[in-house]
Amino acid sequence: MKKLIAHLQRLDGQGYGAYKAIKGSYELPQMRLVVDHVQGDPFAEPSHLRIFYSAHSAGWPSLQQADQVRALEDYIGRRLAEHQSHAALAHAGSGKSGHIHFMHHGQQVLKRTAVKRDVDGVIEIRLQAGLPANGRRILGQQAQQLLLEHIPHWVRTYATYKPTLHSTLTQHLNAVTDQVYLRNWLEQNQHVAFIAQGSRLPRASGIDDHPLPHGTPFNAPDHLTLSIDLPHRGATQGVCIEQGITLLVGGGFHGKSTLLSALAQGVYDHIPGDGRELVVTRSDAASICAEEGRAVSGIDIRPFINHLPTKRSTQNFVTSNASGSTSQAANIMEALQGGSRLLLMDEDRAATNLMMRDTCMQQLIAPHQEPITPLCEQISTLHEQHAISMVVVMGGSSAFFPAAHRVWQFDTFQLVDRTADAHQLVAPQTTRPTEVANLQAALKQQRGANPQILSPKKGKRAIAVKVPEPDLLNYGEVRIDLRHLEQRVDRGQTLAMGYMLAHFSQHLTMDDELLTALRACYQQMVEQGMDKLTPFPLGNLALPRFLDLLAALNRHRGLINHRMPSKP
Repeated sequence: MKKLIAHLQRLDGQGYGAYKAIKGSYELPQMRLVVDHVQGDPFAEPSHLRIFYSAHSAGWPSLQQADQVRALEDYIGRRLAEHQSHAALAHAGSGKSGHIHFMHHGQQVLKRTAVKRDVDGVIEIRLQAGLPANGRRILGQQAQQLLLEHIPHWVRTYATYKPTLHSTLTQHLNAVTDQVYLRNWLEQNQHVAFIAQGSRLPRASGIDDHPLPHGTPFNAPDHLTLSIDLPHRGATQGVCIEQGITLLVGGGFHGKSTLLSALAQGVYDHIPGDGRELVVTRSDAASICAEEGRAVSGIDIRPFINHLPTKRSTQNFVTSNASGSTSQAANIMEALQGGSRLLLMDEDRAATNLMMRDTCMQQLIAPHQEPITPLCEQISTLHEQHAISMVVVMGGSSAFFPAAHRVWQFDTFQLVDRTADAHQLVAPQTTRPTEVANLQAALKQQRGANPQILSPKKGKRAIAVKVPEPDLLNYGEVRIDLRHLEQRVDRGQTLAMGYMLAHFSQHLTMDDELLTALRACYQQMVEQGMDKLTPFPLGNLALPRFLDLLAALNRHRGLINHRMPSKP
């Protein structure tokens, strides 16, 4: 601490670049400060700092299970994020002087790098701070106040345990434990999702993920519900969606798309009070939509689109500007190749001609004249022979009725079972395809890629990864559009995906199969942590799902013209 004070007194009034001299580790009362990276000037991205202290001395419980540790880290992180203004230094000078940036925590309990508790019980807090300056001259006294007074006080106040936190901390830990248990229960019992009675599904707005105040709670008739005994909540009533084909039908604005969105987010644990903390979905669920204009690089879409009139093969389909149907076909095949066996679709966001073709159109257009095999003709076989389940929102067609195992209507967020009624309205299927053409070959597709094309280099920067907007990843010279990845919920996930792709590109060889190599790289990062991805530890990363990382890779436009041939 004395060393740092001496540094700052000596640097006072010097040019801003002299701040680089304070990089290093400093012992403070009951904690340790590490300065990892110093910003280039007061208007640049703030400097990166870390604080270390003992979880035991701070009073936090000693936890062993990984999910409980994740929940504790999340709880501490939320307290710090909520009160981060208390660490800042008001009127500290030019640019970002005195500013504090700590990672935003949304409604999901993710694995983040903002707060970490290691196996020895040491808690690490990562933040960014704007080192004070007047113009581009160092303000040493203000820097001393920021680093040695404000930030340590913020940590001592909001990152240490107090008896008044017992109730909320217990609720937080228990909520995560129950959701993890429920998700495991679903997979062990071959179900795909659970929606608890009374869940509050509507969100405040399209850009506000908090629950809608006074929103109508989810309710289902007793004969559709079951009770699951959760570790902490105990007996919990709700609807269990079994494997198979589930249709959500009903009039507009009655809640069917809202439920589908909640199911898409159910792959994550949610905080208490979110309203969706007991809407839990199997972890391999993939939200699928049409994505007109996306790049597709060498995906086998023959199960849905084949025999084009131009004789062009769709075995390794490539385009820089996909149509609605080809993009949705690619999205389905990419999800299945990535391991998903639960697809979530909404007709509002789908390509109609890939979803269905009515009897009149079938009579008008001969089968040999139509290269698209719609999903409604294959959905039964996809489930019966390949164990692929689907939850589909339909409000304008009965095309999926014959194949549906359950048809649920939503009436003002109240669920009504209309399965029998729906089946009475349509004639039973007299013939079913014995196989989805080329599906097995498409699922086993082997792809390669030139590692140089995946390089994140831009100019003199060996790794150029930025997230200028929540749905946009600047990766080297390429901009990857992630707007349609609904299950990517945190800006930190997008940033982590960029660094993961950079790490992947540096270890990929010309002989590697793309999907296999990416999966191995991702698993290594899960086991070893995300710190190996970056030149110094960052506090604004969040672990993405493998399916979303794969989706980002598949949208890299550099793969279109420089992909390697599919491997035999």
